[in-house]
Parts: sequence; C-alpha cells; structure tokens
Amino acid sequence: MIVDDEPRSRAIARRMLSAYPNFKLVAECANGYDALAAVSEFLPHLMLLDIQMPEMDGFDVVKKITPDQLPVVAFLTAFDQYAVRAFEVHALDYLLKPFDEERFASTMQRVEEQLTRGDAPLYAQRVFTMLETLTAANSYAERFIVRLRGKILVIPVAEVDWIKAEDNYIRIHSGSSSYLDRETLSELCARLDPKKFVRVHRSALINVDRIKEVMVINGEYELVLQGGVRIALSRTYRDEFFSRLGDAKPRAPALKKT
Repeated sequence: MIVDDEPRSRAIARRMLSAYPNFKLVAECANGYDALAAVSEFLPHLMLLDIQMPEMDGFDVVKKITPDQLPVVAFLTAFDQYAVRAFEVHALDYLLKPFDEERFASTMQRVEEQLTRGDAPLYAQRVFTMLETLTAANSYAERFIVRLRGKILVIPVAEVDWIKAEDNYIRIHSGSSSYLDRETLSELCARLDPKKFVRVHRSALINVDRIKEVMVINGEYELVLQGGVRIALSRTYRDEFFSRLGDAKPRAPALKKT
C-alpha cells in the first residue's frame, strides 16, 4: 500500500511499483487515518509511507500499528537528514524525495530480502526502537546562536527569512541583516522543522511564512519574499515545494473569448 498526502508522489510510487509483478497494490491512502484502516483491512506486506503528512505523520501511523500487523515499511522523506541517519543506523529502508527508478529498485530488493527472511518480530523491534530514538532526540531548533566579534547574537528561527549555503558555511538572512555561521545546509536541514523551512535550491532554504508571491517568468519559477528578495525555485525541488504549499502551483490565466 502507498500512503502519501501528495497525489503526484502517489502516482510516481504507483508507476514504479507496477514494474514489480510480485507485488499487488491493495490500497492508496492520502492520510494517516485511512492508512490505519487499510492496514487492518488488507494486512499488507509492504507500506510505502510518507513521513510528512498533516495531522498524523508517518511516524504516528507506525506507532499506532500493532507489532503483529506491522508491514515492512519503506519511509518516504524529503530532506530530513536526521531521520535518514536513524533509518540507516537501524537498517530500515527509506526513499529520499525526489527518487528515481534506480533508487526505487534498490529499495524493492531490500524489501524482498526482508520478506524472505521472515523475521517480522525482530523487524518490528528495530522499527519501534528507531521511533523511540527519534522521539527522544529529534527536537527542532528554535533559535540560531551566531558568534560575532565581542558578542553572541541570538536569532529566533521564526525571524529568519531565508538561508543560503556558502561552501561550508551558511548565511542567515533576517530582515535587512545577514550573518555567516559555520554549518552546512544539509546539517541545518536536520535541525529545522520541515513544515516551516523548505529547500528550494541546492544552496537555498526558505521560511515558508516569509513567502509573499510565486512568480512565473519564461517558464521558470521565482519566489518573492516579504522583504522583496527574489529567489529562484530549482526544478529539482519544485514538486516538493508546491506540495508543502498545498499544491498552490500557479497556472496560466484563462483566455477571454471574444
């Protein structure tokens, strides 16, 4: 079964899954509540499960499934590096969005190996141990601590407009000011709430509450922030960005009939 609140993501997973005749799709769910009902009804062997869903996220879904009904889970995630490390430590599979056929094939191979081993109790134990680890340790940053000459600056995360990567540093933009801090953008993604900050380019992360407009110029997208700053939206991150905004993708205006 496939569980993802984004229709495009479900369609991609469905298409890739169709290449594996040993698997039959029994259910597609757009939220955690429907997913729990489908697990009880169909008892699937495999669940492709999105982590970031409104109201009940993927981790909440897994926590509510009893160990005897827990299928093999391939977690779908976007830029949550902390969670990715947790999956790897506990030998659990994940698909980092956007994923391609090669990465999907690798996941399906590991899924088949897990199902062949038939060690469901041990697998369930690994899953729940991983969730306990994340629950205990994964809290999102509420402020940035920037060390300047002669002082330490405290910047609330909510006041940050956007963040740019500069080699092994990040530049934090807040209003008309910017500050350089020694951290990579990938490391920072693990510390920020993915519901508040979204990656729009390999070198840019934006506070979604600071977005004023999405412009379309010659087929390319540009984000206009509250202060007037314009940032290009990369094709690589486009689908994930619009899914975070509730599929607010601009469309061409209707032509008036004369």
